This record gives sequence, C-alpha cells and structure tokens, in this order.
Amino acid sequence: MDENRKRAIDVLISQGRFTGGAALDATLEELLYAVHASKGSVGKEVVLVLAERMKNTEEWYVLWSDEFEAPFIHQGRVYIFTEENIGNTVCAQIKQKGFGVTLRQTGLLDENVFDLSLRYGVSGISVNKGHGGAALDASYFADDAFVKKVEDGAVNPTLTGALYSFVSAINSQNDDYEGVAYAFFRQLSKAQLLVPVSADGSFVLSELTIGGTDQQGLLVATDIEEFRTSFPLRNAKPKKMALAAIRELHKGVIVLNSAGINLTLLDDICDVCENLNNVFERIYVSGRESGKISEDAQKLTEEIMTQGDIAFEFYTALIEGEIPVVGAVMVRGYTADMVSRTMASSIFETYLYLARLRTRG
Repeated sequence: MDENRKRAIDVLISQGRFTGGAALDATLEELLYAVHASKGSVGKEVVLVLAERMKNTEEWYVLWSDEFEAPFIHQGRVYIFTEENIGNTVCAQIKQKGFGVTLRQTGLLDENVFDLSLRYGVSGISVNKGHGGAALDASYFADDAFVKKVEDGAVNPTLTGALYSFVSAINSQNDDYEGVAYAFFRQLSKAQLLVPVSADGSFVLSELTIGGTDQQGLLVATDIEEFRTSFPLRNAKPKKMALAAIRELHKGVIVLNSAGINLTLLDDICDVCENLNNVFERIYVSGRESGKISEDAQKLTEEIMTQGDIAFEFYTALIEGEIPVVGAVMVRGYTADMVSRTMASSIFETYLYLARLRTRG
C-alpha cells in the first residue's frame, strides 16, 4: 500500500470517519493498516469487517509447532501472516528464543486456520506480528456455526486448549506445570469424550505400539474434528462418554487425540481425574446443603474447583470436620481459619471467598 493511501486512511481515522461504510470498501491490507494505526480505536464494527474479510481469505501462512501436529500457540495466541517473507522473519525470531516452529501455508491444512485456532481455545489471533499487523480477540472469528458446535458438544475448546497447554508444559518443563496440569485434569474429569463404537455399540479398538510393545488400545478424542482425523477410513461412529464410564468398560490403554496432540491416559492421570470428581461432588453437596446457595451451587462450586489447593484443603476440612490452622493455604494474607472467624458463616463460604480472592488477585 502506497504512502498516499496510508495518509488518506490516517485522515479518515483522525476525523472519526473510518467506520463501517469505509471499512466495507477497504481492502484487507487497508483494514489491517487502519486497525494497526489506530491501535484498535476504529471501533468494533471495523474489526468485525476485518475479521470477516480475513475468514474469506483462503491463503495464509501460520506458525506451526515442531513438537506436535498443531499450530504454535504462545500466550494464548496463534500467529498468521499475509506474506511468506513476513512469516519467515517472525519464525526466525521465535526460533532464536528457543521455540521449535515452522512456517506452514494454510492451504495445506485440512481445516480452516481460524476454526482450527478456535478449536484449540486460543484467546487471540495475531496477524503480521511486528509488521504493521494487529492482534485480534478470537471471539471475532466465532460465527454462529462454531458457537453451535460448542453448544452441541461437537467441539470442546476449553479441553483441547488445556490438553495443548499440558503437553507443552511437560515438554518444556514449565514452571507453572502444577497449575497447567490441574486445569487439564479438571477439564478432562468432567468432559464428554468422543469414543469410537461399532454398529452394535461396542468399542472399536486400534492396533497401537506403546513403549515398543504392540497392543490393542482405545482412541478417544476431545472433539469431532480430532475424531475424524483419528478414524478417517474406519467404520466407527462417535459416542459421547465420560472418562470414568469409559474406564469401567475398557481396562486397557486409552489414547487421547491420537492424530494431533496425543496423550496416553495412563492410570495415574485417570485416577487424578476420578479423585477430582469425588472432591467436586463433596464440595457440590456441601454447597447445596448450605441452604443459601442451592440454586447456584454448581456455579459457585466451580469457582472453588478452579483453585486446586483451595479445593483439596476444603475437601480435607470436610472429612476431618475442622478448618486447618497449621500449614494452611494462604491467599493474599488470609487463611481459611482467618476468613471463617471474620467474614464467613459457613465452611463453603469460607473457601468460596478464598477462591474469589485468589481469582481477583
């Protein structure tokens, strides 16, 4: 784009006239420039036009992870580019920081890059990073069709994103491994996974090689796209099942998302998920029985469950019948004992307060 056109857009922006009508007449390059130059102040309607124009553009370049068959996600964002030379420059810069990435053309992918990114639960999409581009909230790309898939359980961005973060944390020895692991285990424990079943309803098993040993195992998936990739030519239909229910019927190996970011669900992972469900049930029952919050018990229980150490301390307190004083979890200077003596009328409210305090902090 020449400098005269840039100056013309700058004038429209300064006069508040680069609005929906001007945006509809602009090219993709001009829209990117306008959002970048105005630092997003052009308004939501212009950003929506840009997002729609991006979705209708077929060819992009995307940073791809060398660790597994998935886009490279960093700080909740995927990175796409309009031109190969820009992508190569940014790719080289990120490699220098120690990340294993490759630049890939999206035309070679089996799935639209924006739908793919949304499936992985990203919070943002970065376009032409450092080269006059923009970072857009991922919600701008979630059309009605994608929202319906989430509502129907065909895709589970929260679980798929948590799996990505968990496997990445394992490979990179992330300092926040415990927090990332807990988030994944919690999502896995309550998810409805897609399991392959035959016409008679029995599980369809696959031949796997694990640890150098050939054995039959069960391939399960977080969403319908992962399921289709795992079973492209197999006579298998997806059935939604919780992990605990799957384990009751299948005692062998279970592999999650075998064709993408795959993870063997070993017994220790499954046991943690089962324990989390037990903790959740105890906390949920406690909240429901408190009388004051019966209608919102599940929502409020989830607030406690987002904080692993708080949830487990509450569970222990329920079992032992008293709130611990020694070695207790402290949040911004407060322990449960302090909260219970000053601002809470029940054990549930005590730990709900700590969980909310942690979240706000």
